[in-house]
Amino acid sequence: MCGNISWMLTLAERILCDRRLAEDDVQDAFLNVFRGLEYFEGRSDLKT
Repeated sequence: MCGNISWMLTLAERILCDRRLAEDDVQDAFLNVFRGLEYFEGRSDLKT
């Protein structure tokens, strides 16, 4: 698994206690990031 995704999935799974819900939430997070990239000014790291 890609390193950029694994930490997010691990954190989401710890919070939700459900692997499937964690996978869905991480996917939703990535979709939100991609949708908002046009507004990203580059003044911080995408991870934050």
